[in-house]
Amino acid sequence: MSDYEREHEDQDAGWTSPEVEGHDLSRQPPGVAPLLDVVELALQLRGWRYEQLRDDVIRLRVCGSAADYEIYLSAMQPIGVVRCFVVMPVRISAAFQTPAVDLINRFNHELLLIGNVEMQPDDGTPRWRVSLDVEGGDLVPRMVNNMLDAGISACDRFWPALMAVGVLGSAPESAMRLLTQG
Repeated sequence: MSDYEREHEDQDAGWTSPEVEGHDLSRQPPGVAPLLDVVELALQLRGWRYEQLRDDVIRLRVCGSAADYEIYLSAMQPIGVVRCFVVMPVRISAAFQTPAVDLINRFNHELLLIGNVEMQPDDGTPRWRVSLDVEGGDLVPRMVNNMLDAGISACDRFWPALMAVGVLGSAPESAMRLLTQG
């Protein structure tokens, strides 16, 4: 039993909550739904199909306006954190990774308000990432939707510049000018 569970053991007695698509929310302290259940509810309310990869990870595929993305949502219940990764459908070759990282740094610094773009150094896969700490609070579907919308929007906006630099070999500076002027 965690410290949190010990502290709130008395509050749990007699507390019940309706089920959400077969997930029993009654095992959480009052007012606190399991994070992954809220993530699933947000996806269900959008009518989006997904698959659960592990007890704490969901994967789905979405069509953005610039590309199709694979999204991973991870719910880290013990520490109250939800993470969202929007993976872009390209691998940047080693020859273009240095200018792509330059572009990523410029994009993160100049244009992103929420989350960041990063690239896996071992395989050159770019992705957008954000984490949300809800420890001591409640995660609601709107918060999950905000993460999803911010990630898909950021990737759609970044995609043309990434293709220019990471595939065609354009200079990061000129790709950024296209983003800031367009």
